[in-house]
Amino acid sequence: EGAERWKSVSLEGSARLEGGSFRIAGSQRLFRDMAGNLRFTGESAALEKLKGTVNGSDFEVNGTAENLLGYLFSPDGELRVDAALKSSLVDFTQLTDQGSISGSSSFHLPRFIYLQFRSDIERFTYKTFAATQVTGLTTLRHGGLRISPVTFNLADGAVTAHIALGPVQSDAYLVESTATIRDMQIEKMFQSFDNFGQSFITDHHLRG
Repeated sequence: EGAERWKSVSLEGSARLEGGSFRIAGSQRLFRDMAGNLRFTGESAALEKLKGTVNGSDFEVNGTAENLLGYLFSPDGELRVDAALKSSLVDFTQLTDQGSISGSSSFHLPRFIYLQFRSDIERFTYKTFAATQVTGLTTLRHGGLRISPVTFNLADGAVTAHIALGPVQSDAYLVESTATIRDMQIEKMFQSFDNFGQSFITDHHLRG
């Protein structure tokens, strides 16, 4: 009975964040210059122009989260999120390599979050990989991730891809992807993917 009391609770109100900064416990990701509006209605929360930076990457998020109390207080409550992200730069190297104080590399996707996420990123970098004009739709549900479609410019060409990531064991995921590539310079492609981790054929051997 006590575990069901949250069903009679309703959230109402709003808050404004200006110039906030914080670091998530156990992480080295530092959020700075946070600003935005947060509104609560019943079991829903709405983010309006939540802006900030994290480890050199900037972002603006707008969206809604439904069944917030059910997710927080029920063991099988599903949080439903519909959001949009805009960014001029996402430096994924800084977001991953500095992500954990403990150095743990374990990776798990949440099973009780249903997320639909639209992205519009001017520049996305990860080590030697640098893509521009990245747009895509990401869906997370039942512990599986799907990015379909995602389009971006890379190595003087254009890519349209469909990516799916699903659990096959408790600590393992299967990745499936297809891509259509147009007008890409093969030398620059090998540079972007760090020669695919091999040295037999590298960008220095290629032209065209």
